[in-house]
Amino acid sequence: MVNRRWRETSLMAARNDDRPVWVYVIFRKNHCSGHEKMTVNMSFDGPVFWNRQVAYIYCCSCHFHEHEGPLLALLRKLEHRVERMCIVDTPVDYAFLPDSFFSYMATSMPRLQFIYLREIDLEKINRGTVAEMAKHGQIKKVIVHKCRNYEVS
Repeated sequence: MVNRRWRETSLMAARNDDRPVWVYVIFRKNHCSGHEKMTVNMSFDGPVFWNRQVAYIYCCSCHFHEHEGPLLALLRKLEHRVERMCIVDTPVDYAFLPDSFFSYMATSMPRLQFIYLREIDLEKINRGTVAEMAKHGQIKKVIVHKCRNYEVS
């Protein structure tokens, strides 16, 4: 389920804008009212944001199958400008992020320099995707913090 504000916000992320984008995808797991909705906040102003945009995307991990399409639609609008991608899930949940999500970051975000993963279950990421990330010409740093370690298949 996606609210109207998300649609309006995604329209503001025009393809002709060339400012770098930092994306924070925050998975919240609290079963309060509205947790199944995806919320997007774009920051355009202030001293930190004069030369970049920051997208805060709040999702629920237990509804990721519903959020995946709208999330990828928004990322496709920003993909040519994304420099930082931070993905946070607290606490570590089940392996809901598919390998295709990580592969998409490695192949479709040419300016991606920094990836931060916190408390993510990495069970579904495969060796080929890790190799794609390693071959990416711009990625300088990948930080994996408190994630579940699995043997990469």
